[in-house]
Amino acid sequence: QISDQVWVFGGYDGDNVFGDAWKLDLSTLQWARLKMELPLPVYFHAMTVSAEGKMVMFGGVDDIELNTRTSRVFSAWLAVPSLRSMAWEAVCHYQPGISSVPPTILLEEGVPKDCVDMLSSNTTNQAVWG
Repeated sequence: QISDQVWVFGGYDGDNVFGDAWKLDLSTLQWARLKMELPLPVYFHAMTVSAEGKMVMFGGVDDIELNTRTSRVFSAWLAVPSLRSMAWEAVCHYQPGISSVPPTILLEEGVPKDCVDMLSSNTTNQAVWG
């Protein structure tokens, strides 16, 4: 949930596993189907959203008959991110080895400390869709 907006991704109705995405506006109680689909339909998964609007989804059941579970991670922006966040995400995507560079070197090269700190928390190595 961000402000008065709530998102629902995937689910299960007793017969089918869904990969659709919906948004509920709590101020009007109106539902809207989003033009995105999960890359893997799941239910019983975990999701969270950052204060800036990045949703991260982990795991879930992906096959009813086999009762198989996935450990995949997906993320998507639910709100327009700051230019700084988009730039840092791009740096991490195009420089996948950046987390192996010693923090002192990154700081000497001018990488902001909070970005260096994010590398040690492994929050930048998320799969992205959308």
